[in-house]
This record gives sequence, structure tokens and C-alpha cells, in this order.
Amino acid sequence: MKLMDQEGHEVVPGAMVHVATGPALGQAWRLEGIRHAPHGEHQVHCSRTAPKMGRVHKIFHPRVFGLEVVIDVRVAADRAHFMRALHVAAGQFILLTLGGVIAYFCAEWLHVMFGHGG
Repeated sequence: MKLMDQEGHEVVPGAMVHVATGPALGQAWRLEGIRHAPHGEHQVHCSRTAPKMGRVHKIFHPRVFGLEVVIDVRVAADRAHFMRALHVAAGQFILLTLGGVIAYFCAEWLHVMFGHGG
């Protein structure tokens, strides 16, 4: 998930963003991150210093700053591919370990049953 400006550049957390609409036009805020809103949309968490109050934190819709949230599908596909490979590798590890344990017990049983010295 990336935050993009109107020119197509990625905006990273820590960057200063300026209000693009409304009565606070031009106000500068520091981008803290992207949040997932309960109603399904994305919001941006921003902060700025205020006299007598210290640092003020607020949640805005990305359009207030002229930004757009872009979901990077490639990353989700890579993660799904990695999780699938991990699942297959874990399954093979468990299967081969179980096969080794069964082979060990069979060898011990054959040793006890047909005894080779002892």
C-alpha cells in the first residue's frame, strides 16, 4: 500500500504534505502513516506542531492533501507465493521427518525380531 501524489511520486512517512483543499489550504503536516478506516477506506495519520499544545495528531482523508492510496498488487502476489512455498516446504519437512521416524522404528523392529548378534 503506497501513498501517491498527483504527479505519480510516492509520498513516504515523515514527509511534509500540504493541505490542497478547504479553508486550511497550504497548511503543512508531517505524514505519520496510512491507516485502515473502519468503514473500509484508507486514511492518513498526520501531525504538526502547535503553539502551547505541542504536537497535534489528526486523521485525514488522503484527498485533503491531493494524495491517493494505491494498493501494490505485486507485493500481495509475492507474499501469497512465499506463503504457498512455505506451506509446501513445511508439509514436506513433516512428511519426510515422519518417514524417517517410521524407517527407524522398522529397522529397530527388524533388529529385535531377527537379531544380528546379541
